[in-house]
Amino acid sequence: MAQGQSGGGLEDLIRGIKDSYKRTNIKDIDLSEGTQRRTHTRLGYFLQNINNASEKEYSINFDPVQNIFLQKLVSEEVLDSRVILTSEEYFKGIVFVDYLVDTVLCDKSLLSDLFDIAKWLEAHDEKLDPDLKLFALYGAITFKRIHSDKKKRKSLGDETRYNEVNEAVDGEYLDYRRIDPMYESLGCMVYDLVEDAEMKRELDNIEGVSDLKAVVFIDSLMPLLAEEDRSVIHGIMASGGYYKASMYAMKSLADRTDGKDVKDYVAELRQSVA
Repeated sequence: MAQGQSGGGLEDLIRGIKDSYKRTNIKDIDLSEGTQRRTHTRLGYFLQNINNASEKEYSINFDPVQNIFLQKLVSEEVLDSRVILTSEEYFKGIVFVDYLVDTVLCDKSLLSDLFDIAKWLEAHDEKLDPDLKLFALYGAITFKRIHSDKKKRKSLGDETRYNEVNEAVDGEYLDYRRIDPMYESLGCMVYDLVEDAEMKRELDNIEGVSDLKAVVFIDSLMPLLAEEDRSVIHGIMASGGYYKASMYAMKSLADRTDGKDVKDYVAELRQSVA
């Protein structure tokens, strides 16, 4: 009797092992659940294979992944300008600023303005740093001022430069290709910067580094735009018009922003730490 029970137990064990093989067979796994992983892996592969925008390294302030992020996506001139932002928004904000001065305004003199704004806020309260919204509003009124001047208006936007630096990656990316874990983490970091659901989906469609920066730039402006403007932007991007979508987004915000909006928001920031 005891032997019969033992044999049955062994048969059950073997049957259970066979069943587990069926459950874990790769053919039975729903790969659609891996969308996020494939996106950030693709981003990591992309970032691993583009040239650096700068060679600066920061051994104290940033970890290795953050260092690579800055080297890949931010120009040395912008890094040297010592842009100050809240720590929570620094990486998204520094890409926003880089794209703003290099592609949208085509004017690096704004960098000194942004530094002065940060120092002015610090003088009023050492705990107060500018955030991404403040820089977006200031960028909007700067855009509006230039756009209102017929002689200077043509200086806004540089699609030629956008295309020149829109470095793509040679070769087709294959989902789940093994990549350096450092760049896998970098892909996650970039993926997490983008908040709008439709903008996140665009990360699967970008072809070059200018496209990636444009997506981050537009996503930074989305919370400040009217619903109808956001719909137009998504429509433009659906056809791959990342540059045009970024210019439309900036102009849309500029059309509904003035100096009073900036002053009111600064007062709001100051009140938040009072």
